[in-house]
Amino acid sequence: MIKKANVSTTNPLDVILLSSGLNGDYVPTLIDHVTEIVRFSKNNIYCHNFVYDIGIDFDFDSFDVIVITHNFWFKNLHKDVREKIKKSRALKIQFLQDEFLYIDHVNKYMNEMGINIICSVTPKETHERYYKSDKIESLINTYEVFTGYVSSTFSNPSLFNLTDRPIDIGYRSRVPYPFLGKLGYEKQKICENFKRISKENGLVSNISIHEEDRLYGKNWIKFLQSCRTQLGTASGWSIVDFNGEVVEPVHRFRLENPHSDFETIWNAVLLEHEGNLVAEMLSPRIWEYASTGSTMVMHEGKYSGVVYPWVHYIPIKKDYSNINDVVSALKDRKFCEKLSLNAHRDLILSGRYDYRLLAKTLDSIIEEHCFVSQVPIRKSLVKENFDNYMSKSHGQIYRYGKNGRKLKFEFGAIPYVYRHLSDAILRNLPWIGSAIRQAGGSPTDRMTKGLASLRVGMGQPAWRELIKLWLLSRDNRRSIPVAWLLRDILLLAIMAAQRNGLGPILKSPDSPTKGLGMRVSSSQVIIYDMPIDSGEIGWTDSLLSDELQKSQHFILWDRTQCLKIRKFDATLIFSWPLGRKTGLFRSEADEYYHMRGLTLMASSHPSAVAKAIMAALKPMPSNRIARLAKLLRI
Repeated sequence: MIKKANVSTTNPLDVILLSSGLNGDYVPTLIDHVTEIVRFSKNNIYCHNFVYDIGIDFDFDSFDVIVITHNFWFKNLHKDVREKIKKSRALKIQFLQDEFLYIDHVNKYMNEMGINIICSVTPKETHERYYKSDKIESLINTYEVFTGYVSSTFSNPSLFNLTDRPIDIGYRSRVPYPFLGKLGYEKQKICENFKRISKENGLVSNISIHEEDRLYGKNWIKFLQSCRTQLGTASGWSIVDFNGEVVEPVHRFRLENPHSDFETIWNAVLLEHEGNLVAEMLSPRIWEYASTGSTMVMHEGKYSGVVYPWVHYIPIKKDYSNINDVVSALKDRKFCEKLSLNAHRDLILSGRYDYRLLAKTLDSIIEEHCFVSQVPIRKSLVKENFDNYMSKSHGQIYRYGKNGRKLKFEFGAIPYVYRHLSDAILRNLPWIGSAIRQAGGSPTDRMTKGLASLRVGMGQPAWRELIKLWLLSRDNRRSIPVAWLLRDILLLAIMAAQRNGLGPILKSPDSPTKGLGMRVSSSQVIIYDMPIDSGEIGWTDSLLSDELQKSQHFILWDRTQCLKIRKFDATLIFSWPLGRKTGLFRSEADEYYHMRGLTLMASSHPSAVAKAIMAALKPMPSNRIARLAKLLRI
C-alpha cells in the first residue's frame, strides 16, 4: 500500500538523476540541465550519466525520486530495467523534449516504467493530446517547462558588451527534419533568406546551418560577442507523428526522390498532416543572445510569452512583407543597442529565468507528489560512496555538487583531460588556431581532417597546386576559408580512393559503389557515385577548365545512388577512416556535398580546379594508388 507523504518539513530527499550524457561535453544545454539542478535543488541529487549501461541489479529503492532527463530513447533501456523502475517505491519524473515522433510508442514505454510525472516543453493545454492517462496508467500530472534556462555561464554580467562587433548578422543552426513541418523549416528558411538579404544590403554576415560549422563553449560566446545581431526562430514543430504515419512516408519519399527540397516533400507527403498538433516555444538561444548583447532579429512568434516584438527583438513577418523595415532597424545601431539592453535587463539581470526556476519547479513537484511506502525510514545515501561507485562501475569522471561540475582526476579521466588540453592548444596555435576557431566544431576533429587533407594534398601534384595558389593569393586567403578548401581536397582524395578500390566500399540495397561519373551544366559540376565501374568519364582537364571559365559553377558530389539517407537523419552521412580515427561527413539539406572551397577557387583558378577534380576521377597507376593509401593511412 502507498500513501502520500507531507515532505515539506522532512529532510532533503534522495533523487537519482538518470541521463545518457556519459562523460561528454558535446551538448552544453544538457550539461547545464544536470549541473544546475544539482546545484540549486534543496534535495540530494545523485547523477547517473550512463543510463543505457545501468544494470538490472541497480537498487532504485535506495532513492525517493527517480528523475529521467530528456536525452535518451526509452527503447534503448533494457526491458528488465524498465520493469524495475516501475516496481520501485520512488516517484518517477520524466523530462521530455523533441516530442514530435512516435508519441504512442513513448506513451507505451512510459507506462512500462510507471512514470508518474511528465515535464514537457509543449504547451500545457495540449498535454492531454500527447500523454493520455488511459495510456499511462501511473500518470498523476504533467507540467510545462522551458526548453532551457539561463545557465550560470550566461548569467555572468561580464559577457554583455556592445562594442567591437565586426559582423552585422550572425546565425548558427542545423538542417531541420522535414517531418517537423512548416514551423521546423523556419530555421532553414531564415538562413537561406538572410544570406541573400545581407548580400543585397551590404551587410556583413556569418550564417550557417552546416553541422561542421557549429560552435561550442568559449568559441560560441566569442562568436555571439562579434555579431551585432543574431537571427532566430521559435523552437517547435507543426506536425506530430503518433505512430509512424508521418516519418515512414517521408523516408520512403526521400529514398525514391533524392535531392527533393522541403516544399516538394511537404506538398507530396506532409500537407495533409500540417497543423495536426502545433508546439511553438522559445529556444534557449534567446538567453545566450540576451546575455552577450546580440540584438535578436527573429520571425514573429509567441516565444512562450518571454520576449516581445520591438521591445526585445526585431520581428520579421513570416511572409517577409516587412523586410525593408527590418533591414532599416537592423542598420540602426542605436536602436539595436536599445533592444539589446532591454533583453539583457528583462531576461538576464532580472533573474527570472535562470536554472533556479527549474530547480524550484522540480522541488515543488517532488514536495507535492512524493510518495513513500509504509516501511521504516532508511538512512540517506552517502554521496561520496555513490560517486565512487559510479567512477568504478561506469568510469564517470565528473562529480556534481552545489559548486557545479568538477572533473575528478583519475586514470579514467586521462583521455578527457588530454582532449580538453589538445582542444585548448589547437585553438591557440598561431595561424592554425585562427582557422580552427573560424571553422567551428571540435578542434581535434578539425585537426584530424586538416592533417589528412594536407597529407594527401601535398602528395598529389594537382591538389598541391590548389594549396599553393591559396597561400600565394591574399584575395584567396581572405575570401576562401582554409577549412573549406582542405575539406574539399579530402573529399577529392576519398573519391580517388573509392575510384581505385581503397577504403570502405559503400553498399546500397542493390550493389556496391565501384565508380564515379560527372555531368556538367551551365551552373553546376556534379560528381556522382556509380554502382558499376565508370571507366572513362568523357571529360579532360582542358574541357572541364573551359566550362569553368564560362561562368560560375557550383561543384557538388552526389552520393545518393549508393548512399541512402537514414530515417532519422536530416542529411546524408558517411564515415571514412582517417588513420586511427574516423571522420564523419555530412551533406547539405539538398543531399549534395557542396564543395564550397573548390567552387570559390574556380572563379580565379579554373584550370587548377579542373585538374584537381580530374585527378580524383581518373584511374591511378598502381604506384599512385599505393601512395594514396599511405597518405590516407588506410
